[in-house]
Amino acid sequence: RMQPAIMAWTGATINEVQPDPGNDGIFFVGSKVTGPNNGIWHYEYAIYNYNLDRGIQSFSVPVLESISNIGFHAPPQEPGWANDGTFNNQGYSSMPWAVTQTSNSITWNSETFAQNQNANAIRWGTMYNFRFDADQPPASTNGTVGFFKTGSPMTIAIQAPGGGGTPSP
Repeated sequence: RMQPAIMAWTGATINEVQPDPGNDGIFFVGSKVTGPNNGIWHYEYAIYNYNLDRGIQSFSVPVLESISNIGFHAPPQEPGWANDGTFNNQGYSSMPWAVTQTSNSITWNSETFAQNQNANAIRWGTMYNFRFDADQPPASTNGTVGFFKTGSPMTIAIQAPGGGGTPSP
């Protein structure tokens, strides 16, 4: 009671983040790792925007090895209607976030504010989920959250694959 629903996620580590205290709201990042099952760990992340006006546009997780079963989930957005408060009354986009994987990270992102003011950013009172499987055990590290309207990206403590030793410099 009296807490955001993300706080009821059993077994997850939940971090409350307030990027600009007194000037903007807060959001929560949750992470949970399960396994291993046949040498594979399952990584789940949730970002809940409690009341952060700037919104969230991207989420990046460091990964050292190949990953599989990459997923994303966001609730569908309402279509536009007259005077709905969105740009040109078009409603917010329900476009799934793009996924980009490099040799050292995976990033999910929506369009930027400059590209589309109605992009599928994580706005007030919504929670989006991200997932993948990896053959590496979890380690404490930082993910990166990028904002939709304004502000520099910031790092957030999470669990990510990294138990395979230290990479060569």
